[in-house]
Amino acid sequence: MPFYPVSESNNNGFISAGFAIPEPDEQSFDVHPPEGKNPEPRPKEPSLLAAAIRQNNILAGFFRPARQFEPVEGYNPYADKNELHGYEYWGAKFADSRSPEETAWIKQQIDDENEDRRLLSDAGVVGTLASIAAGMDPVTVASMFIPGAQGGALARIGSQIAIGAAGTALSEVVLNNQQITRSWGESAAHVAAGAMMSGVFASAGVALSPSVRAAATREVADALDNMSITSATDRAAASLSDGGSVGAMKIDTATLDDLTPVSGGWVGKAAWKAGSYLTPLTRLMESPSKTVRKTTLELAENNFTLKGNERGIETPVAVETRTRGWQREEAAVVVGNKQAYAKYKADGGDMSFDSFRQQVGNAMRSGDVHANPVVQETAQAMRTVLNRVKVEMQKLGLLPPDEELKALGQASYFPRIYKVGKIISERDKFRRILVDWWSRGNKTLDPEDAEIAADIVINKITGAKVPQDFVSVFSVKAAGSTKERTLNVPDSLIRDYLESDVNYVLQRHIREAAAEIELTRTFGKRTMTERLQLIEDEYDSLLREVPEKIKAKYDESVANLKARYESNGEVVPQGKLDSLMRKYEKELRKEQSRLSKSRANDLRDITALRDRLVGTYGMPDDPSSFFVRAGAFLRDVNFTTKLGGMTVSAIPDLARGVMVNGFRNTMKGYASQISQSPAFKASKEEMLKMGIGLEAVLHSRSRAIGDLVDSSSRTTAVEAGMERITDAFGKLTLMDRFNDINKSMNGMLTSDGILSGAFSARRMAKLGINDNMAARIRSEFEKHGEVIDGWHIGNFDKWDDQYVAGVFQSAVLKDVNNTIITPGIGDTPLWASTPMGRTIFQFKSFTTASYNRALLGGLQEGTAQFYYGTAFQIALGSLVYALKEASKGKNVDWSPEKLVLEGIDRSGILGPLMEYNNMAEKATGGAVGLGALFGTGTQSRYASRGFVGSLFGPSFGLADSIIDVTAGVLNGDAGDRIVHNVRTLIPGNNLFWIAPLINQVDPVMR
Repeated sequence: MPFYPVSESNNNGFISAGFAIPEPDEQSFDVHPPEGKNPEPRPKEPSLLAAAIRQNNILAGFFRPARQFEPVEGYNPYADKNELHGYEYWGAKFADSRSPEETAWIKQQIDDENEDRRLLSDAGVVGTLASIAAGMDPVTVASMFIPGAQGGALARIGSQIAIGAAGTALSEVVLNNQQITRSWGESAAHVAAGAMMSGVFASAGVALSPSVRAAATREVADALDNMSITSATDRAAASLSDGGSVGAMKIDTATLDDLTPVSGGWVGKAAWKAGSYLTPLTRLMESPSKTVRKTTLELAENNFTLKGNERGIETPVAVETRTRGWQREEAAVVVGNKQAYAKYKADGGDMSFDSFRQQVGNAMRSGDVHANPVVQETAQAMRTVLNRVKVEMQKLGLLPPDEELKALGQASYFPRIYKVGKIISERDKFRRILVDWWSRGNKTLDPEDAEIAADIVINKITGAKVPQDFVSVFSVKAAGSTKERTLNVPDSLIRDYLESDVNYVLQRHIREAAAEIELTRTFGKRTMTERLQLIEDEYDSLLREVPEKIKAKYDESVANLKARYESNGEVVPQGKLDSLMRKYEKELRKEQSRLSKSRANDLRDITALRDRLVGTYGMPDDPSSFFVRAGAFLRDVNFTTKLGGMTVSAIPDLARGVMVNGFRNTMKGYASQISQSPAFKASKEEMLKMGIGLEAVLHSRSRAIGDLVDSSSRTTAVEAGMERITDAFGKLTLMDRFNDINKSMNGMLTSDGILSGAFSARRMAKLGINDNMAARIRSEFEKHGEVIDGWHIGNFDKWDDQYVAGVFQSAVLKDVNNTIITPGIGDTPLWASTPMGRTIFQFKSFTTASYNRALLGGLQEGTAQFYYGTAFQIALGSLVYALKEASKGKNVDWSPEKLVLEGIDRSGILGPLMEYNNMAEKATGGAVGLGALFGTGTQSRYASRGFVGSLFGPSFGLADSIIDVTAGVLNGDAGDRIVHNVRTLIPGNNLFWIAPLINQVDPVMR
């Protein structure tokens, strides 16, 4: 490039520093000009706008040249570990690479994407402006032309939220496929932010361009994504502390009055009377037996404030709460296998994740040995988790010693869960294997006895209600013998009939073993035999006392009667005495009948709670029958076709923290969470160790709300596939993330309140902590805890007294489950646990749980924050109504009475009472109910349900839709109603972020 001379001075008289002329040499009269040279070419500056377009505009990927590489035969990108050094985090992205050139291209793509992210981040405000300019992609532009809802402000807001979520979701699907470093967690955060910011812009009424909205949305999405929920879970689950129990706390000094829930004023009394008959938990707390009430509190998690709590007597830690604490072991299994598989793929493995888990299970049956080192390491890691469960069971006599376990035919212990469907369909083949082994292999039995024993074993397997029942299937009585003997058969012979998926086997084993462990630890036996006998004995005593009490009342009445007559110098007429005798004889019979009936009902309810915890209550004699399996399958289908909007419906959950902890504390907690403060990160690690915030891993609350029950075995591949679909659907709804966010934050508030001493003595006692235990907790905190940004972090895994740590963990876990309502064993009617009851009652568990835990529990507390929090929850329920209606393109009724009624219904605060109202309105066409009383029409939540579905549950509504569609197809009718019904049968059709777009083409919704 030529060098052009520059003027010695600028127009302003200053000489350019770069071209200043040197001073004259003292030895010379000449001035030498500087030597001319060509300057180095200036390096090309990276373009912020280009980086923003590549990161945020789907068009960038469309114009990128397609990858074309010549495959190299036998090439494996994982063969040389050095080849992917520094790219291990994205190891799975290289799985499809078939040549060194393709691997190099992927690495360059990762580098480019990371550099773009760094550049935009470092640029600050300028980077944001570049993102604004880059935000005009086709989806963003198209979103401008999607018609929003007509009507008031909330309708427009709701419409914009729905459109924003849907538009962002479509963009994210494309961007996720275009970019290697873009994770699905990041995309989920962007979808949530899209909905949030669309609502903000709509409510502000600001005429912002789509590009500005897109940029702001990404700013919020980045903040949400930086929460790193998944990675935090992965890190914590690897160090989950041992499962265990805290032991029963002593409340033996409590009286019947101490174990009575406080009234909560006249409103609380009315609410209790209106709904106490519905659930076993509330019925049992009205029992005349002190032992029954104490047993109920020790069994079932609850949110009741007792009169004894006001006197410093603690509520015992429930077996249900401690059982839920074992979920951390479940999480360790799921997360551990997921991480191990990533390592396996990085090392060049080609198995699918399903096959990998099967191989880990097979290795655990074979002494934790496998040809693949990663599979072997994983089996050994899973052995650590399994041993924690096994050792606890052996301590309590629930499992035989290791020597006897091996005698059952296993090289190393791995719980047997049978493929019941396969055994049923291949009964003769499976039977022949058993008979041949016992009669010819180890010659345990003669052929005739072996035939009989094989039938006994198979019948036990096919009739098992829970996996724990499989433990004793080989205990049989030989012909002519009165004593059982345990037979064995090697795993290798029946491997085809055993479940080997390590996730499936260990998760179910942990769930059911945890219940057995905690029941045995608290009551001596899983069957609770001794405690049930104590209840019988107390009722016998109460019945014996009745005649004495009635006689004392009779004698007192006779004495008063005689005194009155004698004062007048008269004698009591015999007729008066006979009448008095008949009155008290009738009262005696009535009281004895009442106590006898109460005893029968209490024993029924107590055993029901026990069996619900174990998972056997309401199970039919043949749990593998077609009708039982069909009902479970239909409930899974309902979950995936009808609960796509459950995260939007759960918005009122945000008010639960306010109702329990107050507005100021709740906002402080959410602020710490959103800013990802060091205190929140430390607290979140604590919560994960307690088993709180694992919804994204286990989906436990979503499954409880959807009334999905894990079966003891998977009978067909279709059923197994449906289980995977429901888990995936839970992720797509974003409900699991929403639950984790709320539970982690509220757990932080509870933990801080306990450790700081901010909670009242009554609330501490309600959580299972009396004054003495509170002092012990404070002592441990002073030694091992820390205060970060004003938040108290316990570091309970370092405490010297692990019993105290267990009480602390259980208190936090109980409070979180009561705040973010998670239905428990005592929160639903007993009939709802039968196969037909589950079908009819599906999606209604939350209503009765909310009534017990939110309304009754809150009224008993009687705090101001409960009442203003309830008002806030109703307001959020009204918002949900407006959002739902707007997303469907319907007009919103803004009358105050309509908003209040819809808010109450959507908030769930009145639980089943509003369900009764809604069913009455549906059955009478709106002629009977609150809508008719206030002139607001029927409630919108039931608007899309037919009468059959409203009364008998979604499965019957589903059958109604299928019949309607079938009739339409056969008759050649493809009308609007048929098209709409077909849409409702598609899984995910009402996911909140895609439903608004589907609604545009649904003729019924337009």
